[in-house]
Amino acid sequence: MSRAAEELGIGRVQFQRYLRGESFPKPGLLDRICDYFDVDARILTQPVTGRLLAEMRIARLAQSKGVDVSKWLAGLIHAAPTQDYHHGPHSLTDGLYRAWRRSFAKPDKAVRVLVQVSSRDGVLCLRGFDSPKQYPPKCPPAWREFRGLALRLKSNDYALMFFHNMPMRIISITYIGQDYTANRPDYWRGFTAITRGELVDVPRASRLVFVKADPGAAAKVRLAHEPLFWEFGELPPEIGEELTRTGL
Repeated sequence: MSRAAEELGIGRVQFQRYLRGESFPKPGLLDRICDYFDVDARILTQPVTGRLLAEMRIARLAQSKGVDVSKWLAGLIHAAPTQDYHHGPHSLTDGLYRAWRRSFAKPDKAVRVLVQVSSRDGVLCLRGFDSPKQYPPKCPPAWREFRGLALRLKSNDYALMFFHNMPMRIISITYIGQDYTANRPDYWRGFTAITRGELVDVPRASRLVFVKADPGAAAKVRLAHEPLFWEFGELPPEIGEELTRTGL
């Protein structure tokens, strides 16, 4: 802290008073301190609430990635001015999921993708990575990352939206609903589609099975080493049967 006080041009005694809450810096000095430690000044001047933390996270992301947050918010407000797709209670709970679908690149095979679901400030956020086998050698991991949102529908089913990074820059849209007949709350069925131009004999949509994975480090290691592409005969019977059904 002595070094920080020196680099900020503040006496050590006065700096200690700031840290103990015995004194508060003037606005100009407060800006310098916050810039130095790379924090938002509101965390020191306003009560820390979930809403404030969410606003700070959005501002930080926008600043670091050059995102025009105002355009995003304006678009979302226009698209859903009265609907709330984030309210619970949620049957889609936090955890790691295995998403099974027919491969778009190899229609005669199935593909399995891992998706992490996590609640953040009342929003169900999604994150995962495509397999390195789908990209050129030594490509940056950021290229393979995809993120998304889970939007709760009236029937407690979900619409999932995934945004894929450059160089793909595509969006995939997924619907999942719980299979109540199987009495398995961790088992979801639906379909998924990707937004790209049509290619001869290459599908853009597939049935999908979304299954919550077993918790624990050992299970995650095992899943990480599972193959990307599967023969349909290698799949668990209920998954293979669902993916090979005709129609959507």
